[in-house]
Amino acid sequence: MNPMWIDVTFGAGGSTSQRTLSICEYAANKLGIDVMMHLTCTNMTVQDLDEVLEQMKEAGLRNIMALRGDPPRNEEWTQCDGGFRHAVDLVRYIRTKYGDYFCIGVAGYPEGHTDCESLDMDLKYLKDKVDAGANMIITQLFYDNQLFLDFVARARSIGITCPIVPGIMPITTYAGFHRMVAMCKTFVPDSIKARIEELKDDDVKVRELGIEVASDMCRELLKSGQVDSVHLYTMNNEENIRAIVQRLADNLPAPHKEWMY
Repeated sequence: MNPMWIDVTFGAGGSTSQRTLSICEYAANKLGIDVMMHLTCTNMTVQDLDEVLEQMKEAGLRNIMALRGDPPRNEEWTQCDGGFRHAVDLVRYIRTKYGDYFCIGVAGYPEGHTDCESLDMDLKYLKDKVDAGANMIITQLFYDNQLFLDFVARARSIGITCPIVPGIMPITTYAGFHRMVAMCKTFVPDSIKARIEELKDDDVKVRELGIEVASDMCRELLKSGQVDSVHLYTMNNEENIRAIVQRLADNLPAPHKEWMY
């Protein structure tokens, strides 16, 4: 499928850090695929982070998705002793200690982070991350393209100039869809709600709807002039992603990778 890059998630509290590193190193050095590795603050001391960052350097991995991270299952998020509280602190630390060695991506929230006080404050926090040294933004999932485009316009209006990549999460199952949008407090257009309710008892048709909706969203975004790439949340479901990429084949732009290593 010739992706610009793949990214690999980091288990809560670094619980999968070695497996994440191994997958990234294999993909980059054995398969020749650009990799963006997630790195989170959750339950990670500065010493822990340094160990991972040094291992990344040894493996030749230069792209990081810097996140606060989710708490371990059934726990509330807390800052660990000797660690960072916010993603901006992690970005600033990486940039201060490692200079321009790493390309750093951060998360953006078109509808605001679930913990945000307001959309304006959430956007300020995003600007802080960019000012601290982030090179690019990948957004949380959304199902209304206009919300994303409005988010981009607001970001540009306060001086955020780096690439903003829309995060697209295909619907795969009825239950999974409802669980995810409830957790992220994601707005779902009535047209999508009605169609998924109509198909909820047919797993195959729900999956096909997910492919159709995601493909249509991507096609519209790529034609908007506001983005030149999209980020597909695979959720370990390769078949859905392959189907979407095949549908988009005639609309895919040439990769712009000058902002990644």
